[in-house]
Amino acid sequence: MNPYAAPQIAGGYAPPPQQPGFQGLWRQGNLLVMHKLAPLPPICVKSGQPATQWLKRNLAWHPPWIFVLILVHILLYAVVALIMQKKASIQIGLTDEWMARRRTRMLIAWVTTLGGIGLGIVGIALENSGPETQGYIALLVPALLMTFGGLLYGLIACRLVRPDRITDQYVWLKGVHPNLLDRLPVWPYGIV
Repeated sequence: MNPYAAPQIAGGYAPPPQQPGFQGLWRQGNLLVMHKLAPLPPICVKSGQPATQWLKRNLAWHPPWIFVLILVHILLYAVVALIMQKKASIQIGLTDEWMARRRTRMLIAWVTTLGGIGLGIVGIALENSGPETQGYIALLVPALLMTFGGLLYGLIACRLVRPDRITDQYVWLKGVHPNLLDRLPVWPYGIV
């Protein structure tokens, strides 16, 4: 018996009982709340179907107000964001279909980005090859658009879940399928 433990009485501080396989997992609105050490069940986070594959995700989060520091100086933002960030490493379950979707999206992002870089190199090489090839510098604008478009597409489309908040013990995840959330008890503690 621990004399310093919080009272464990009915309606007191004891967490509500959970289904087997869902310990350390809750829902708060459309967010999945999980303890950092709790494993996710073998259910696809994107479709709610039984998972066939696992994907490790290293998550990082910092308070949103830190973005205001970009207006002051980008280096100041980077330093404060690195100091204030919280990290978590989780394994998410996916079906074969969602894993294939992710691979396709990654392929599109890589082809677009590398195609934009290649187009830029061709434009610069042709511009410098002689006076009869003037005007190829105009290839740089589509090259830049392709490169940054591919990078942006890769960052957004390949991200399956993202943290809404991370504390020292808990992670709040966005992008989890409602079928999985419906199986979880409601987060009983408010905001920690």
